[in-house]
Amino acid sequence: LQDKMDNTREQIDSNRFEIGTLEGDVMQLDSLILESEAKINSVKSQISQKEFEIQDSLENLEFTDIQIDNQKEAVESYLRMLYFEKNLNSTENLKTNFFKLFLRNDSISKSLQNSSFLSILEKQASNLIGGLQSLERDQVKENHDLTLKRNQLDELEEQLEEEYRNLTAQF
Repeated sequence: LQDKMDNTREQIDSNRFEIGTLEGDVMQLDSLILESEAKINSVKSQISQKEFEIQDSLENLEFTDIQIDNQKEAVESYLRMLYFEKNLNSTENLKTNFFKLFLRNDSISKSLQNSSFLSILEKQASNLIGGLQSLERDQVKENHDLTLKRNQLDELEEQLEEEYRNLTAQF
């Protein structure tokens, strides 16, 4: 009977030790869960911030698109006016028509000066169109980059949700 009691005490002590170890493991796992949840919440917060920044950038891109369209319309009107003026003094092959210059109300000198000025303005308009096209290409690239970032954030959020489900399923 004494041997059974000693064996039972040893078993009880062994079980107490194992319970203490398991309680420590549970406490450690609980702290890991809390730490993981804090990290997940931090990453979700960062994702939300990035989504806001992406949305803001997309709105800025839309605004810039509208500005570019307005500038294109202005340049188009400007070019129409230039070509109209140029046609007043030119032939079909865009050479200066001196007969048309004589028929103008202005002096020949003033008309030639205006013609030279129109050529300079035409070159400037061409440069402006090139700049607008470059800006448009940059915007398309930026829009593509923002879309890629948004897709990456969505994928990251899905991975975080999966990790969180796995973490909670283990416990």
